[in-house]
Amino acid sequence: MSDESTTSFDTLIQNNQLRIIKAALPYISLSDQKLLSVYVKVLELRNTISLFQRDEDSLSACSLQKEDGSFLELLQDIRKYCPPDKQEAIDQILNFANMYQMYQTYQALSKDMERERSENPDFDTMDQLKSMLSPEQKNIFETYLSSM
Repeated sequence: MSDESTTSFDTLIQNNQLRIIKAALPYISLSDQKLLSVYVKVLELRNTISLFQRDEDSLSACSLQKEDGSFLELLQDIRKYCPPDKQEAIDQILNFANMYQMYQTYQALSKDMERERSENPDFDTMDQLKSMLSPEQKNIFETYLSSM
């Protein structure tokens, strides 16, 4: 029972009772809101302390069972909590990382093709690429090549 505004840590320290109280806050008087808000935070603090007393590795449960989270995964996770201008900056970083990964893939593919060409002088890159296409894609590709 989590929505986009609930973090993994929140799910560890909150229970349904706290969520119900939080959902009910807008419907009660202002003086009761103040008292219940403080009560909710005290319960969250108590749950946090309890969490650390049970096990020193408790926060590892927040990691979605991943041993090593990457920096890019971190950015993707925090992005939804950022204002729009910061989301744009994070998107630019993620796009740059994707382009870099594509470039590395291209380099690896180029090396493989170059190695294939050196081992087999009859190797044709175009034929190799065409062999990966469906018949319909081959026809489109051939049409495109002939128009150029």
